Amino acid sequence: MTKQLVGKVLRYHTVQGYVDSARIVHQSRDGHYVWIVPLPGDNPKGKGGKVFHIKAPRRRVTAEIEDQEDRCTLSLVEFVPPTSWLLPDHELEEGATASDLGRTVRKNLARWFQQREEQKSWIEPILDEVGPRELLECGRLNELVRARAKALGHKGNQKVARAMRLYLLGCGNPNALLPAWGNSGARGQSKFASKKAGRPRREVARGNSLDTGFICTKEDRQKLTDGWRKYKKRRDSVYDAYLLTCNEYWPGECRVKSKSGVVATLLPPNERPTLAQFKWAAKVSALSASRVNMGERVHELSRRALRGLATDGVVAVGQLGLIDSTSEDQTPVSSISRLKVLPSSWRSVLLEVKTGYILGLHCGFECPSALTSLLCILSSASSKVELCARYGVVIEEDEWHHRMCKRIRGDNGETKNELNLKTMCASEVSLEFVRSYRGDLKGQVEGSHHSVHRRADHKSAGSTKGEQRKRGEVRREDDACRTLGENMKFVIKAILRHNNEEPVEDLLTLDMRRDGVKPTRKEVYEWYLKNGYVASEPWNLDLLRAQCLPRLAAKIHRDGIHIFDPLDATRLIPNLRYASDWLFESGLCEKAGRSSIDCEVQLDPNDLSHCYFLYDGLKRLERKTSDPLANEISLCEHLEMTYDDKERAESTRADCESNDAATLVANRKMNKEARAAKRAEQASEKNCSSEANKKGYGKRQNKRDELKIEQLRKLGLPLERELQHSDKIIASEMAAPCASPSLTATEALMQKLRQAREAQ
Repeated sequence: MTKQLVGKVLRYHTVQGYVDSARIVHQSRDGHYVWIVPLPGDNPKGKGGKVFHIKAPRRRVTAEIEDQEDRCTLSLVEFVPPTSWLLPDHELEEGATASDLGRTVRKNLARWFQQREEQKSWIEPILDEVGPRELLECGRLNELVRARAKALGHKGNQKVARAMRLYLLGCGNPNALLPAWGNSGARGQSKFASKKAGRPRREVARGNSLDTGFICTKEDRQKLTDGWRKYKKRRDSVYDAYLLTCNEYWPGECRVKSKSGVVATLLPPNERPTLAQFKWAAKVSALSASRVNMGERVHELSRRALRGLATDGVVAVGQLGLIDSTSEDQTPVSSISRLKVLPSSWRSVLLEVKTGYILGLHCGFECPSALTSLLCILSSASSKVELCARYGVVIEEDEWHHRMCKRIRGDNGETKNELNLKTMCASEVSLEFVRSYRGDLKGQVEGSHHSVHRRADHKSAGSTKGEQRKRGEVRREDDACRTLGENMKFVIKAILRHNNEEPVEDLLTLDMRRDGVKPTRKEVYEWYLKNGYVASEPWNLDLLRAQCLPRLAAKIHRDGIHIFDPLDATRLIPNLRYASDWLFESGLCEKAGRSSIDCEVQLDPNDLSHCYFLYDGLKRLERKTSDPLANEISLCEHLEMTYDDKERAESTRADCESNDAATLVANRKMNKEARAAKRAEQASEKNCSSEANKKGYGKRQNKRDELKIEQLRKLGLPLERELQHSDKIIASEMAAPCASPSLTATEALMQKLRQAREAQ
């Protein structure tokens, strides 16, 4: 073995782990031997000795070490010196060190320095005379140590021998002679005392009491920690948690039952921990009251260590995008009537991580969901020229770039659903999700929300200014007067300023400065594109745009496809029907004539003129409507219109039901009066042949009589003569004998016809 071994540590590997045994302090010139000094540590049980006893140097054969290395039972590692060995002399002399970080410590470094210098003076004459080779290879170490101890007047040579061994263990570092006082009461080590720590109580100091206080054992401290974790909750006081802990682990011997339950009693104060001990146990377990009260989420946001930036590991444009939604700090009004106030709209933004460039935007009244996230992703891959022109902002294609990111990171909410996963997998895009309530993991896009709020939303009439209304302030609904379309113009301008004008000199690299790139996100973005720092896009963007449209449940009927209301899974949206020649020729409509077919369609909620249906490929269906303006409104407005129509119909239906009820009551009253009149008329006349009357009734003759009466009434002629003639006919019919049973039905019918003709 020819490599340098001095300073290495022998690490032995076992089944339980590894043990650092000794440090190599010297190597022979031919490399056949090395001298090691065992590291101080706990001695095996039963062998005695002190923890920090330094053993004498030993000689080892280098070949044995090589053999153990080959068998993987031994490895040579670097020595990690204690912190005190790294302190310079001036810090030791002044008694202060920067490693304490301003904390109050009880170290007397000046005393440490004196101890080092004293031990150094013992061995300095030996080191001035010989070196490690003479001490170890020539075997003069023990001889010189005994002589030096005798010269100093020591009774034994233990002190000088220990100082020399420490110096050899440090490989010439004088700070190896520093005392190991820093290991006494080290941070993180539990200390148990047989007497109560701290200043004694006043009564004990005066001799009036023997109660020194409760001494916590290891089990008691564990109980205090368990009680803190169990009972100290947010908005619960420390004192209440302390009482509940004592009631569970240190209850009194007597428990009195009452009508309201059990009256809890505690042990005497000298037999249970104090409130201060309860707080100390919580502090040791790193669960302070402030941490519990603020909650783990706020604690992680404000206290956790920041391991890196969002751009770490991102080397190309389009490699990673951040998507997030926020409520806009404004109160829009309806485009139909400015007196109709609408709730705050929502904004979804997709930001490219490498440059901070905003690629996608979607604004609407839909709450954050799969619908809004997919539309924002679709916007990032589509041109924004038409979108800006819709709101009166004219731009060129290169003023707002579009690109589909290879990976998209979003909240563990609206982006994590089956619909998004299916769509992104089909589009060769990966999705990442951050933990709930950890918006700080998307700091870039969160910061962009604040900047757009300040430049656009907070300048609008009726804005919330990002704060809740305070007492005495005018309600924002009273000041609201602008529509969503009017606000969108300024939102787009704020994003264009963010992308094209805002200075971001920290994004410039050395190559960009050489090429004269301006410190804007647009220039930086275009430089990355020009120099090939671009992540590949999905291979079929047209299919991607179609798949990013939200999927809505629908049914196929004979006349086409009808879509279900997203807010009511059992209600079909009125006046929203899609069809095409392909759909009628496919036979699906004929099959749906027997029983409707469930399906899904992909629809842009801001463009109702067409939808997409996935069946043997992606099919486009056109909307069938007779209203030429029906496609100019969004799905949200169309649903709101149908809801308003339904409310009007409900109010009209209520009036109709009231009228129907009144008509029904009047009919029943009229029937009652008519039946009474009929019964009265029947009682006034003598009906000798009621059975015959029930069989015939004379409906045709009665009809002719009624028509004659109606004709006379229209002509204004008297009706008395006709009524008398009609009464005589009725009387003769009633007095006539029953038809002979020998006549057939045809003969009886002919006889009645003759009688009717004769009567005319």
